Amino acid sequence: MPSGSITSNSIRWGIHKRFKNGEIGAANKHILGYQYDDEQKKYVIIPEEAEAVRWMFQMYIDGVTLRDIADSMNKAGIRTTLGNDFQEASVRQLIFNEVYAGDIRRQKCYIEDPITKRKVPNRGELPQYYMADSHEAIIDRDTYAKVKAEMERRASLVNPTYCFTGKFKCALCGANFTRKKGKVRGKEYVDWICRSKKEPGVTCKSHNYPEHRLMEICAELLETDGFDEEAFTESVKSITSLADGSIEMQLYGGEVRRWQMPPKPVKPKKPKPESKRPRNLFDGKIFCGKCGRRFGRAMSDTTDGGHLYWYCRAKSNHGITCDSVNYPDTEIRDIFCRVMGKKTFDEDLFTKTVDHMVVQASGSIDFHLKDGTVRTFETLKLRSNRHETTSTDEFTGMIRCACCGNLYHRYCGYGKYVYWRCSGKHKVRTECNGQDMADFNIRKVSAYILGMDDFDGKAFTEQIDHITALEDGSLEYIFKDGRAKKWQRT
Repeated sequence: MPSGSITSNSIRWGIHKRFKNGEIGAANKHILGYQYDDEQKKYVIIPEEAEAVRWMFQMYIDGVTLRDIADSMNKAGIRTTLGNDFQEASVRQLIFNEVYAGDIRRQKCYIEDPITKRKVPNRGELPQYYMADSHEAIIDRDTYAKVKAEMERRASLVNPTYCFTGKFKCALCGANFTRKKGKVRGKEYVDWICRSKKEPGVTCKSHNYPEHRLMEICAELLETDGFDEEAFTESVKSITSLADGSIEMQLYGGEVRRWQMPPKPVKPKKPKPESKRPRNLFDGKIFCGKCGRRFGRAMSDTTDGGHLYWYCRAKSNHGITCDSVNYPDTEIRDIFCRVMGKKTFDEDLFTKTVDHMVVQASGSIDFHLKDGTVRTFETLKLRSNRHETTSTDEFTGMIRCACCGNLYHRYCGYGKYVYWRCSGKHKVRTECNGQDMADFNIRKVSAYILGMDDFDGKAFTEQIDHITALEDGSLEYIFKDGRAKKWQRT
């Protein structure tokens, strides 16, 4: 035998011998109300702390919760022996300690492994030693008896017992049935369910039984007028829920009675409703490049009667937010024609060539073809329903109208939103169809043209000579090095 095992066994034997001889000792030299005296070998009362202990026990007897006792102790400035605030667990540990009645119990815990020094509760693995009147009590026996009675009362409230408790078994998993109380739409209900259904990771397909129905079944099997709890307790040894929901009752005399679960009524199959709207060519084909969700279709609520458009489904899910762009159905068809070099949209061509489409954050569309290639329509699509408050000085004198040649000037709408408008619209004998543009949208387009995530005024001034605003709302950027780059409004 290894020397370490011999040593630990010798130590354990010595501890047990001291317990048997009545040598108490103390693992905790100082607990609230007591200080262990090594010369007298017993606990000695600390008067000022003992008063706090008596107050704590009286509150418990009066029905105060452990949480409220802890709060009261803390508010009174009383702290644990370590100087910490009282918690519910620390109050419970003191209330349940028999040391305050003058008794002591040894070997409540033990060292499970001498190497790891891990201490575990002693649940009968080793003998325990109880020594009554080993030191002066802080609370008398009558008070201690009241505390024990209050403990039992509170335990009964947490785990009450009923006539079916311990007698109702599940034939599928072997577990006991337990009482479950709840409320649905303001109406209370009481059911008996297999306890396995409450355990995480465990499934049981046994039936549930409303308590009133279970009582009716038992009364039927016992042949009594209504449920008689006393007769049930005296006559019934157990009842078992079978797989089909039937109940088997075993009496103390050995007789077995059975209640058969009636068959479920066969419900006629309802005819499948016809689809409310015909399937669209793009259904299940468009995906969001930001969150990965599919696009769904909807009709816009506009004065022109509305139009079909596609949007990320994450926008309609509770708790999920996606700011991807929406796309009118007609625009997607036009873009496909541009990508494939066709003048008109061909449904057969689309079905044969396109596997799916991905709409990116900028509004660009990636067409993933069935041959494995990807064709991209690169663009920046602005959101017409978004408004941001920006005002950019760098655009002053930089935007010229392609319709009439006049410069765009800055205006403020609703006292909040800044937009740019061709000054020719206000001049006499000048006709101009140039479109107004919001300041924050021009910033986004400028950042897109310059290849940046956000607008940079310094980079814009250094690189851009001027901007031409086209009649359809598109913008053409002329760089200082002579290059031109166009943003096409879709």
